[in-house]
Amino acid sequence: MAIQIPVSKLRFMGLLTALAILALPGGIRAQDKAQDKKSSDSSDSVKFDSVDGVELRGTFYPAPKAKAPAILMLHRYGGNREGWEKLAEELQKKGFAVLTFDFRGHGESTKVAPETFWKFPANANHIRGGNKQDKKAIRQSEFRADYLPMLVNDIVAAKHYLDKQNDAGLCNSSNLILIGAEEGAALGCLWIDEEWDRRPQIQGAFNRLIYDPQGKPFGEDVAAAIWLSPAAGLNRISAGTWLRHRPEIREKTPMLFYASMGDPAGVAAANRLFDDLKKHNKAPDLTFARTDVKAGKARGVELVNGKEAKVSEEITKYLERIREKRGDNAWKMRDPGKSWFTKLVDLSNYGFQQLN
Repeated sequence: MAIQIPVSKLRFMGLLTALAILALPGGIRAQDKAQDKKSSDSSDSVKFDSVDGVELRGTFYPAPKAKAPAILMLHRYGGNREGWEKLAEELQKKGFAVLTFDFRGHGESTKVAPETFWKFPANANHIRGGNKQDKKAIRQSEFRADYLPMLVNDIVAAKHYLDKQNDAGLCNSSNLILIGAEEGAALGCLWIDEEWDRRPQIQGAFNRLIYDPQGKPFGEDVAAAIWLSPAAGLNRISAGTWLRHRPEIREKTPMLFYASMGDPAGVAAANRLFDDLKKHNKAPDLTFARTDVKAGKARGVELVNGKEAKVSEEITKYLERIREKRGDNAWKMRDPGKSWFTKLVDLSNYGFQQLN
C-alpha cells in the first residue's frame, strides 16, 4: 500500500532542497577559496636524488596557480636551507613556486647510496672516510676544500625535480629564477654556464639518445638570477669566467648583485661579477649591482631577513619588473626521464680536473 505524504510536508522538504541548492555554489566557492589559501600558504618537505646517489632534502612552496614561474634558492657553503623561509613565503604569495634545499653534506642532505656514491673518484678521494665503501652518510665537515665545485651536481638534481613538478602542472621550470647566497651564488653561476651546453635529446642511431641539434639550450630556461654577497669564485677560479665568455648569458639572463656596505669582500665580489657581465662598457638589460645596502656586516641570506635594508621587498619588485618587461617563458612539457640526467657535470671543463 502506497504511503501518502502530506502536501504541506512535501512543500517543506522542497523548500529545504531549494535552499540547499542555492547555498551549495557559495559553499563550494568558499571551500575552494579556503583550499587555495591553504595551498598558497603551505610548503612540503621533499626529497630527490643526485646522479651520484645523494638523497637531497628540500622544501617546496607550491604557487597559488598552476604553471607559475619557479624560483630555486641556493644557500652558502657550510649553511643549510634555513633562513630562506620568509622570502620563499613572500614570493609564493606573489605567485611563484619556490624550492629550497640542502646541498650534499649540509642540513638534512646527508644520506648516500654507498653502492653508487663511492664509485665516483671525486667522492672517494675528496671526502674523508671515502675508503669505507659501506659509509651511508656524509657531512660537509668531511669535505676537502677542493670538493666544493661538486655541489653543482645538486643544482642539476634540483632542476630535475622542478622539471617533474613542471610536468605535473605545479610550476613552469622553463621560467626559472635563481637566488643564491655566497658560495651558493658562485655555484649558481657555474651551473648556468653548464646549462648552455645542455640540450634536449632525441633518439639517434642504434637507439642511442643524442642531443637534438634543433633543440634550444637549457640555459634559456633561466629567466633571471639574484646573487646575495656572492663569493668571487670557487677554488680560486673566478665565477666571472663562467659569465663573461658567453654572450647568451650576458644578453639573456638579467642579474642583480647585492652586498652590504659593511661587507667589503661581498662588495668587491659583486662589483667584479657585475663588471664581467658588462658589454661594450654598458650593463646588460635589467642587470644591476646594489653594493650600497645599509645592513651593517650582514651577508647572504641575512640581507633578506633584515628589516632595515628591505632587500626582500626590492627582490619582489625586481622580479615583477623582469616579468613586465621581458614576459614569461612559455610552459612546456620537460619529460625529465630523459637520460641526460645520468652523468655528472664534467668539471674538467671549468678548471677542476681533480674532480673527474
